[in-house]
Amino acid sequence: MITVDQYAHFKLSEQNIEQMLEKLSAEPIPAALDKKEEYVHERSVIYRMILSSIIAVPFSDEEALALWKKIEIHKELLDYQMQRNAGYRVAIIDYLSNIEKKLDNPIIVESREYGKLISESKIDFKTGIYNSRSLYRIIDKEINRSKRFGFVFSLLLFDLDNFKQFNDYYGHLEGDALLSRLAKTLKMNLRAIDTPARFGGDEFGILFPQTDKNKALIIADRIRKLINDVVAEGYKADFTVTLSGGLVMYPSNGIKTIDLLSEADKMLYEAKTDGKNRILAFHEKRDFPRFPCMLPIKFTIDKNKKYFDGRVLNISKMGMLIEAMEPVITAASRGKYVMIVYKENNKDNCARARIVRKNSDNHCQIFGCYFMQENPFYNTVFGNGIN
Repeated sequence: MITVDQYAHFKLSEQNIEQMLEKLSAEPIPAALDKKEEYVHERSVIYRMILSSIIAVPFSDEEALALWKKIEIHKELLDYQMQRNAGYRVAIIDYLSNIEKKLDNPIIVESREYGKLISESKIDFKTGIYNSRSLYRIIDKEINRSKRFGFVFSLLLFDLDNFKQFNDYYGHLEGDALLSRLAKTLKMNLRAIDTPARFGGDEFGILFPQTDKNKALIIADRIRKLINDVVAEGYKADFTVTLSGGLVMYPSNGIKTIDLLSEADKMLYEAKTDGKNRILAFHEKRDFPRFPCMLPIKFTIDKNKKYFDGRVLNISKMGMLIEAMEPVITAASRGKYVMIVYKENNKDNCARARIVRKNSDNHCQIFGCYFMQENPFYNTVFGNGIN
């Protein structure tokens, strides 16, 4: 007897479909089993698998069972009229086209070629990674999954700085080759669960499932540096091609695909206007309350060995607002790291944070920074007095 278990593992190739049809044709349904529930269910699943494979139209198990009974009657009529075995394929297409009118304009495509077309419709041909349409679908699925299980995920949108200059200087073929190398670098260095895609031109996106913004920011910044190295290795010109990106997190920055992409695009634009070659994360709402304080510190920016004086104006569990005593903070400082030195129990301690904003007044040296882990200053200032 044919069962679902026998065919559940099948990738429905031409040969497998034929095997299923032959077995169904050769195996009459025993009268004792004709109305037995589990038998009917197994047959329904098999009919659905066959119908969906041949005509790529989704059916429920119940619809497939009812339809198959009609198709079998129609096949017997065709066999009689043609004086030969018309075959299930012909019977299915003829019945659904001319009797049920479910197919308006069927086109016969060889299944191997059809599979190739389906695959190619998901992939960007220049880079070999997913295209934008595929990423939209994948984000939609991840939103549904995250909503169901209470997960978060992050989304990065990025493009290449000065890519137009690169194309003008080296030519578009070399530009395409660079995009291909970029995609290869992504596939080799991202985690297995991450999904990279090309939106078009030099714009790419990466989905980081079950990953909060802080962890995604670390991965994204590592990717930024890797891409910069890829460009620097092969090309020497008067301009540099770097990577700028915007990072958002579900559900904090949006609960719909279009909203997440829109917010990520805004952050990408800010990264460009703030000096390029950086990843900026969206920080619209503060997750933790801030409290005023006055704490003297010293800090250095990126790998600069010189330390500057500053003071903390307010503080939270994950960030702080700092005023620099010297004019060292500019719009280009956003996205850079600061190493902050503070005293605790008469000892110097260090903490690393990222500059996420600067006061819009150019003459003001006040900037906000965000810690990748809980702010070590918090307990120094408040102990365990505030939660």
